[in-house]
Amino acid sequence: MSSLQTLVLNLVFVFLYLVFCTCTDTITSTQFIRNPETLLSSGKNFKLGFFSPVNTTNLYVGIYYNMPLVTPLWVANRDKPINDSSGIFTISGDGNLVVLNGKNEIMWSTNVSDFKGNSSAQLLDTGNLVLKDLSTGRILWQSFEHPSDSYLQKMRLGAKVGTDEKYVMTAWKSPSDPSTGSFSAGVDPLNIAQVFVWNGSDPYWRSGPWNGQFFIGIPNLEKAYNNGFNFVDDKEGSAYLTFTYANESIITYFSLNSEGTLAQMYWNEGKQNWQVRWSAPRNDCEHYGKCGPFGSCYLSNSPICTCLKGFEPKIPEEWNRGNWTSGCVRRLPLQCDRNNTEGKEDGFFKLTNMKVPDFGSWSNAPEGECGSQCFHNCSCIAYAYHAGIGCMQWSHILVDIEKFSNRTGATLYVRVAYSELGKKQQRKRYLLKRGDAYTEYSNEGMSTETPASKSCKTTRLLCRGRRKSAGLRIHAKWKLEYVSLCGYMAPEYAMGGRFSEKSDVFSFGVLLLEIVSGKKNTCFYQDEHSFSLLGYAWKLWNEEKILELMDPRISDPCLLPEIWRYIHVGLLCVQDFPEDRPTVSTVLSMLSSEIADLPTPKQPALTVRQISKETSQNTCSVNNITATIVEGR
Repeated sequence: MSSLQTLVLNLVFVFLYLVFCTCTDTITSTQFIRNPETLLSSGKNFKLGFFSPVNTTNLYVGIYYNMPLVTPLWVANRDKPINDSSGIFTISGDGNLVVLNGKNEIMWSTNVSDFKGNSSAQLLDTGNLVLKDLSTGRILWQSFEHPSDSYLQKMRLGAKVGTDEKYVMTAWKSPSDPSTGSFSAGVDPLNIAQVFVWNGSDPYWRSGPWNGQFFIGIPNLEKAYNNGFNFVDDKEGSAYLTFTYANESIITYFSLNSEGTLAQMYWNEGKQNWQVRWSAPRNDCEHYGKCGPFGSCYLSNSPICTCLKGFEPKIPEEWNRGNWTSGCVRRLPLQCDRNNTEGKEDGFFKLTNMKVPDFGSWSNAPEGECGSQCFHNCSCIAYAYHAGIGCMQWSHILVDIEKFSNRTGATLYVRVAYSELGKKQQRKRYLLKRGDAYTEYSNEGMSTETPASKSCKTTRLLCRGRRKSAGLRIHAKWKLEYVSLCGYMAPEYAMGGRFSEKSDVFSFGVLLLEIVSGKKNTCFYQDEHSFSLLGYAWKLWNEEKILELMDPRISDPCLLPEIWRYIHVGLLCVQDFPEDRPTVSTVLSMLSSEIADLPTPKQPALTVRQISKETSQNTCSVNNITATIVEGR
């Protein structure tokens, strides 16, 4: 053989070595890999190659981290393994990426049907395998849109509403079989976004709603992990979840195993293996609907399932045997369900630190009006307000409720019949009359001897005094008959001439604070700071000394919870911006404790008044107000 022939043969061997043996990140129709060759991403983070699961000789093509321990994150031919030791991963004549067995039979394909040109496939350093049009660079297909059992950083989980375009994780059938199992995981973007694990089509686990930073149904998620989640809603029907860690040294991903457990895995460099950082479900209470409709699960209880207040087991025999799936039914019908206006109105029972139920609907009601909106809608059976989500309401069943032992849960209000509320929550009547303010407990249908009546008088005088012209009356039917003055013009009316129901609410708030404090807003003064009454109340609120505002002539300790509520409602009414103030109907619900959990007030209008020396001599008249009677809206 001549030296020229030898040189040519050597060049051919070098070329073949470069094409078939060197780790590259790209596949073409002429540049492919066969078992046991691999692709290696440019940053050497990920590999693509052939592997066999434990306890089997079946051959699959998968993507995995470039680690000593091969843990497949994505599998191409998961439902059609290669049964021999031969295998080729290449680009076919129609431009699709394919897996071939030793007989050149197609075991898997990207199945791009609207393309007939030249293409190439590249393994990116994110672990995403992309198929591109060589002439335009357009991405024709990518593995991130066809997940297996793993969820990687920058991958999307979600759906396009109204289409079959869904990005969900699908578990292996078993640790030895990568074929599609019965469990799947993804984001349900309808109404309020949540992550689900499904067993077939049935929910198996639920994360609770997304609040903009974390999922509120996962205890301690906001404290335990710098999770880097981001939920995106493009307002065009696509909604999806991504996660990215700022610390690139952390190698982590989420996996869904064949038993339905969703886990966050991270690479332990010291032990040279994968460790579980978080998983769900972790206990019986985290299994979806463990206690059935209108049942609540609390792991610290025995038994763990109880019916919500006002409900009883639907099938007591099953319930007593520890089978709670049939749930609970309402013990007494609601006033709403009776289709009449007689009898006592329904109320809401407060449950703190809860995983809110499934099937919630989002409402645009602000915090102060969420409960009132639900109260006046007979189809609304529960509500909750959570920062970052807003107002949530439920109108059918309440299912998958869990009581948390820590403070990460939400406060849930469940509608129950009047008689289920208990004596402490019976509705009250408020009257402002002849310059005096009274609180009366309604004893209709109740025993006149109550714990409250033993220590406190049924009707109490809050304060007497200097508001003879006050004309605000709230009757037992809760009709506001006079709201415009409790010289009390709202700032938007005084300065801009804009008048609305919220201006009336401002006037009422000033009057309410005057009644509780025994001081007039326009004549209030302090030795050290020239505050108006509103400003002084705001100062005490921020210093957590708000009860110091109370008129010292009110000495009955039984009144303190009510006084605190009146001051709180008063501050909500006098907030600077009208849109922050509650409506008249909401004020009534707050005063009557139908809305038990009050929002935090914002700064009131005109908090500081510069009072002249002459004005500060406490010579203000209490009879300089002209009252005008108007009908409430």
